[in-house]
Formats: sequence, C-alpha cells, structure tokens
Amino acid sequence: MTSTSHKSILFDARTIAPGMTGVGRYALNLLWAISVAPGAPPVRALFRKDCIEIARRDPALKAVELIGAPYTQEEHPWADWWLERALPRMIKPGEVYHGPAFIIPGGRRAFPRVVTVHDLFVFTHARYYPRAFGMWLRWATRRACKFADRIIVPSEAVANEIEERGFASRSKIRVVAEAPDDTNTIWDKAWIGTGGLVAGLVTETAHPLIVTVGTLDPRKDPATARAAFLDLVVRMKTAPVPDVGEVVSDEMLSRSVDWFWLGGPGALPDPTPIEVRHRATEAGFHEVGHVPKEAVRVALRAATAYVTCSRSEGFGLPLVEAMVAGCPIVASDIPVHHEVAGDAALYFPEGDAEALADVLYRLMTKPALRETLVARGLERQSDFRWSKAAEMTIEAYREAAEQTKV
Repeated sequence: MTSTSHKSILFDARTIAPGMTGVGRYALNLLWAISVAPGAPPVRALFRKDCIEIARRDPALKAVELIGAPYTQEEHPWADWWLERALPRMIKPGEVYHGPAFIIPGGRRAFPRVVTVHDLFVFTHARYYPRAFGMWLRWATRRACKFADRIIVPSEAVANEIEERGFASRSKIRVVAEAPDDTNTIWDKAWIGTGGLVAGLVTETAHPLIVTVGTLDPRKDPATARAAFLDLVVRMKTAPVPDVGEVVSDEMLSRSVDWFWLGGPGALPDPTPIEVRHRATEAGFHEVGHVPKEAVRVALRAATAYVTCSRSEGFGLPLVEAMVAGCPIVASDIPVHHEVAGDAALYFPEGDAEALADVLYRLMTKPALRETLVARGLERQSDFRWSKAAEMTIEAYREAAEQTKV
C-alpha cells in the first residue's frame, strides 16, 4: 500500500446507529476496514452520543478513537450549523475529514475533505422524496461535490451521473465498490414477530421461494413486484412446465410460490394499490419487515431467486449478498445492476411486471439455468471485499491531502 502523507482521519460516523440503513452499514464496515488496514493512519470517528456505548462494545472498532457528536445529521438546522462552525475546529492539523453520507463542511477550508456520494436518486427521481428534504439533499450533494477534494462513489454509474450533471470533474471521483455486510449483531434492532416466518424458510419445501431485501418505498418498486407475483402464481398453477411438457402436479398447486419482502416502510408510502396489496398477500406475498442480517442470509440461502425491482441504485449490495449465498438473481435492467451482477443475473425492463413474471417462470422451471447463475455469482462475489475498499479509500485520503498540501 502507498504510504500516507497525512497524520490521521476524522470519520463522520453519525449514520451508524441500531437499525441503520445501507448508508450506515457502509460507514460501519468501511470504518472498521480502514482502522485495521496495513499502514493506515490513526482513525477518529464522530458518533451520535446515544451510540457511543454500543460502539465501545463493538470489537471491530477497538482501533478507533470514538468522539461524541451533539447532533445527528437529521437535526436541522442545528446539525447544519454545527457541521459548518463547530466541526472544523475539531479537526487536527494534518487530518483528513471524511463525510461518508453525502455531506461535508462547505466553503474554503484548510483541511482536506473526502465525501461519499452513494447515488443521485434525489435528482433523477425527485418525486419520491418529501419536498423540503429533497431540496436540502440536492443542495447538500451539489455543494459536497463542489468542495470535496475527492469524491468516493460505489459504482461507475454514479460517477458518470456526477460528471454528466457537471457537479464535479471525473478527475476527482474515485469508484470504490462495497462488499457484504460484516457488522456486529449488537447494531441490529429487536426482531419482533418475524422469527417464525423467516425460520420457516429453512424447512424443506417443494415450492419456489422469492426474496427481496429493501424498504417498501417507490424507489424499490414493490408495485411491480406484487403485480409480477400475481401473474407468476397463475402461471405456476396453470401453465405447462417447459422442461417437462406437463401441467404442474396437485402437490405443486397446493404450495404454489411465496415471496418474502424483507424490509420496513420507506420515506414515502408504498405506491401499490390497496386491492393489489390484498390480493398479493392472500396469494403468498409476505411483508416481513426489518430483520437482522443473519435472517437475511438464511432467507437468501433458502431462496429460489433474489429479485430487485429498483428503479435506481447507487450500488445494490443485496446483489452481492445473494451471490455470496448462492442465490440466483433477477434484477431490473438498470446500468448499476449490470455493473454489480454482470452475467450472474437475469434482467427485465424496469417497471415491466409481465416481463418479470416471464423471467421468474423461466428461472423456476429450468434447474440448469439456476445452477449456471449460482456458479457465476459465486465466482463474481470474490471481487467485493472491504479490505480492497479500505485500501482504495485510504489512497483517496492521500490524494486529497496532497492536493491541499497538508
């Protein structure tokens, strides 16, 4: 690894909290990986005060100096004032600041700044955000891209979007892929009422099982998933199996197919019409809610297919998790899904429920196709490692420090 020209890192870890979303888990995994990387500089991390004690109990963070922050990122306007006025005074000479969740102090600063921009969904699909929050996030993202010395993104798709919109030149953008979640279970929230449901996934069953991981918000497109599921249920009960040329047996009819959606509500309401939601639930579409990562892994190992209908993603970490678990992938046909999954997935046009049902039926009824996808996924998943992400991130720190001549 290239030696660093800076003395330490101040890592803004305020998105790390029990029940955190993907951005928080990215921050926690990366923070751990950076702190144990060979030749890495000392790391200080700003945690929410209510999370400091949990962080102290996490053995993965034993090499990190923990600092309490008075505000979360969401406590506007006080958090914004603190970021601009108080936080810069905490930065030591020769220290690089990393904001791993879209925001950094703006304006001219004496210290180098690195920001992670996970996606530009707030620009491409603004209607899916509450108006005031969307306006703030668009402003904060533009400003972070302008003032950061280096911008880390999880995919080429996001890098291209930033450049095409003129937010920053490609020369200061670094693509650093994510990896499977390896965080301690002490960060998981209590798991209530879903234990029996997910545990049932490991029992032997003859019927196909579909799994999706994500919130039930418009960006993840649960409406297309439910419509495709209702179509697939009909096909599984009535259509001939292509490989055999005969109607599905009575036993298969009685079991049909199940779909487990693992994730709670999103920032905006689920857009699926009430009637479709009720019909899908009766047919076997289960809204499981938030579950710990171990339960997600159980589900993926038992699933016939992992499906994502997302209309936009910055990366798509569940795709990597599915490949690790040996689960075939079916994904919406957007650039980032191809970038992550490559030939280890089957694709369908975004928002096309009939096409998704076609792909799923084909996958359900062709064992050889499933085996091919599993083999490709297991080979591909080895490209995604947090140690590699840490090395590339530390190099971005070094570049930022040299650019500001620290």
